[in-house]
Amino acid sequence: MKKTGASRFLKPLDFVAAAGVLLAALLAALPIIFADSHDYAVILYDGAKLTVPLDEPREYQINSNGYTLIVEVADGGISVISSDCPDKICTDTPPLRRAGMSIVCLPARVVVYIEGGADSDAIAG
Repeated sequence: MKKTGASRFLKPLDFVAAAGVLLAALLAALPIIFADSHDYAVILYDGAKLTVPLDEPREYQINSNGYTLIVEVADGGISVISSDCPDKICTDTPPLRRAGMSIVCLPARVVVYIEGGADSDAIAG
């Protein structure tokens, strides 16, 4: 009896098609892989807005609503390393490293968040 229909083995054009799909995926990912991140942090307190670059290690003392917070920029992230607020939730939050992340200290009325960069562009599409 003669077999009809497609063969169960891959044909040379199948490999060409697979290589084309992989190449298209790589080309689509290149802007994300090699994007120059321009992330920065924003610290909101007492009606003020402080924009902080994440590529310059530094500490900032923030006095707000009767409390003092020490905000540290290190290793491309930002965190609250010290606060005299009563609950200390802000100091327990791990360092922020991606756009969209935030730290909030309710007693001091301080908000720290990250804006910009490749992460926010990739999410927005």
